[in-house]
Amino acid sequence: MSCSSGPNALLVVSYVMNTVFKTLVRDSGGVSRASTHPEILVFLNDLAGNDFNSTFKSLQGFYDQLEKTYNRLGGHEGEQRQQACFVAGIPGSFYGRLFPADSLHFIHSSYIGCLRENDVRSCSNEHCFVWQLVGNILSDMLSQGKVEAEKLESFHVPLYITSSSEEESIILREGSFIINRLETFEVTLDSVGDDGKLDGRSNADVMVNSLRAISEPSLTSHFGEEIIEELFCRLGVIFAAYLPHGKNKTLGIVISLVRQ
Repeated sequence: MSCSSGPNALLVVSYVMNTVFKTLVRDSGGVSRASTHPEILVFLNDLAGNDFNSTFKSLQGFYDQLEKTYNRLGGHEGEQRQQACFVAGIPGSFYGRLFPADSLHFIHSSYIGCLRENDVRSCSNEHCFVWQLVGNILSDMLSQGKVEAEKLESFHVPLYITSSSEEESIILREGSFIINRLETFEVTLDSVGDDGKLDGRSNADVMVNSLRAISEPSLTSHFGEEIIEELFCRLGVIFAAYLPHGKNKTLGIVISLVRQ
C-alpha cells in the first residue's frame, strides 16, 4: 500500500523474497531447488496519479538482484527465472475496495505517522507550522497572480496525527485484527555530508521530499501542476535557512496485525 515510484517501491518486496529464499534454503538443508519455491504475486498499490511505469521499468534490475541473492544463498545458477515473482500495479485509494475477498496473504503499508502520548501537542504544532509555511507561500503566489483566490480560500488540510495508544484503541475497537506487535521509533532526518558535518541543504531536501510525497497529489489536484515545482522550491529555501541542525526528528509506528 502507498508504494510510490522511487527506489524504495520494491524494497519491501526484496525483503520478503530474501526471507523466502533463506527459509527454503534452511528447510532444505542448505540447498534449495527452484521447483520447490512458491509462486509469489505482488500487488503495488498507490493513487492513480502515481508513476507506476517508472517502477515497472526497474523490474529487470529487481529480478537480476533476486537471482544474485538466490544463488548466493545456495540456489542453482539460472533457476531464479523458474521461481516466479510476479509484480502488478493496482491503482486506487485504499479507502475503497481494491481486492477480492480472501485474496491476499500479507499486506504491507509503507508508512503511517505516529506520536508518543506525551508528544502529541508539540509534534502536532510542528506539523501545523510546516503547513502554515505552505499557506504563506501560496498567499505570496496569490499576490503574484500565480494562484487563484477562490482556490486558496477553499483549500483545507484535515491534519490529525494519532498517538500509538489511539492506534491501538482503533484497531481493538474495529475488531478484525489481533495486534501481534506495536512499537514506536524515532527517525533522524538530519543528513551528514562527506566531511561528517550536518548538511543543511540536504536536511531541507529530506523534509521537502517527505512533505511532497504525501501532499503533492492533493495540491496538484486543487491548484494545478503549474505551481508545484515553485511551491516546493520556495519551501526548500525556507527549510535550509531555518531548520535547526541536529534536531530534526520524527516519530513512526510499526504495527504487525493478524486477521481474526
